[in-house]
Amino acid sequence: MIPADSGEPPLIGSRGTRCLRREQLQNECADSLKKISDVTARCLAALQSGDRLKFDALDRELEHSVGAKERAFGALWAHCGEHGC
Repeated sequence: MIPADSGEPPLIGSRGTRCLRREQLQNECADSLKKISDVTARCLAALQSGDRLKFDALDRELEHSVGAKERAFGALWAHCGEHGC
């Protein structure tokens, strides 16, 4: 959850109520970015160690993670546009 003092827009819908779906979608977006960060760090470690097989597997995982991030943000922006939050 994004803290109220984070400078981010409040999780409020167009009717002045907290939008739990937006909060859920934002959390999914944050999780996807964390996953990309984690996989990227592991890719770097595999590259630096010269482990090509491990790097290739992690690179595929990274591609899937970026796709998941795109879908998560797409769902968030679509919801906000439809719901007005």
